[in-house]
Amino acid sequence: MIIVRLMGGLGNQMFQYAAGKALAERLGVSLQLDRTFLDQSFENPGYTLRNFELDVFQISAGTAEKSVVARMRKPLENSIHRKLSNMFPSLIRNHVFSETQKKLIKEFELLTDPVYMEGYWQTEKYFLSIADQLRSKDFIPVSAISSMNAELVKSIGSTSSVSMHVRRGDYVTNAETNKYHGICSVDYYQHSAKMIVEKTGADHFYVFSDEPEWVKANIVLPYATTYISHNIARESYWDIVLMQHCKHHIIANSSFSWWGAWLNESKSKIVIAPKTWFNDVYMNNQTENLIPTKWIRM
Repeated sequence: MIIVRLMGGLGNQMFQYAAGKALAERLGVSLQLDRTFLDQSFENPGYTLRNFELDVFQISAGTAEKSVVARMRKPLENSIHRKLSNMFPSLIRNHVFSETQKKLIKEFELLTDPVYMEGYWQTEKYFLSIADQLRSKDFIPVSAISSMNAELVKSIGSTSSVSMHVRRGDYVTNAETNKYHGICSVDYYQHSAKMIVEKTGADHFYVFSDEPEWVKANIVLPYATTYISHNIARESYWDIVLMQHCKHHIIANSSFSWWGAWLNESKSKIVIAPKTWFNDVYMNNQTENLIPTKWIRM
């Protein structure tokens, strides 16, 4: 059994599910989702509380029982247990695999059942083995597409389309989050748009943002532009689906648009991603594996 701890918004939960599912598939065991962090209520100025959101997709996983989670997380919660497991590894096995470990990807490939996974797992290297399954099955919406989104899919398919995602929201309004993440500059979007037009001849930009009016006023593009603003709250995942259908992508420092670009399986797509993913210098230096090698960083 593989248990993966869910944290963050939809994009982060997709990373966690994908890594856990890849490991479960390799080992031929079930995947269970630990929702305890999402289900708790607390005040933290540096964290935006999120809900469980993966049920909008056709995922295949159960919900881990709290008693099982508590038992497998014991090395993280209990210092005595942690010391004993270090002293007597053959008698007290540590089933926790934490993202903070060194040589992470190599160790991930050597894991055996059971495993409790804690981390964000933000690299395709964890789940390339099931890429086709994620794109064609697991991350397909449960609900039928609306007429408005269906029309947009047609429009996107009929143009040389580019998705552009401008993430603001708590990246701007929450001081701690802003300090940690920061936001992409207007210059980043304008220069990226120019580059992608020069490289591909793209003729239509589809802009996605949690603050569309701000984008309209501040990021002016000399190209045909459609602003997407109707997929809100619980329906926001449809923006990922629409991004996926675009031919090329300009993403924000956000796992949300990362997935919109990654789910596009076209080998000829061009994806531009920001060089600065985190304001925090140490964290930004850890993003080597976050951006696929064929994507362009600006």
